[in-house]
Amino acid sequence: LVRGIHLYQKLGCAGCHVVQGFGQTVSVDLSDIADKPWQLVDFTFVEGEPTLAQWVFEHFKEPRQITPGFRKAELPAGEEEIYPTFMPHFGLSDDDAWALTVYMLSLTGESLPAKYVKAAHPTGARDQK
Repeated sequence: LVRGIHLYQKLGCAGCHVVQGFGQTVSVDLSDIADKPWQLVDFTFVEGEPTLAQWVFEHFKEPRQITPGFRKAELPAGEEEIYPTFMPHFGLSDDDAWALTVYMLSLTGESLPAKYVKAAHPTGARDQK
């Protein structure tokens, strides 16, 4: 999880995405991406299993292969054009793509039960004993 968070920061993902109020609104808000119902995910171009984790992983590996968009002429009458993703191809290794995927799947609107949250210690408080 820590590696995914680090990569998210290193790659500048907040330049396009918002996570919990921080970042830009150029693209989708990722604050609760893990809560997205799988029925709303387009698996048309996913080569692996049709799961949210696989979709996210493959999107990190080949963004425009997974979300290539559709021209109006390719769609049923009355449908609006779907533009391809603007996400750049970062050339991520499988390990890095999975690390980012783990981070994305941790982003949920649900709060952890209090018993799982470790209280932060004020800076230097441990050293003053």
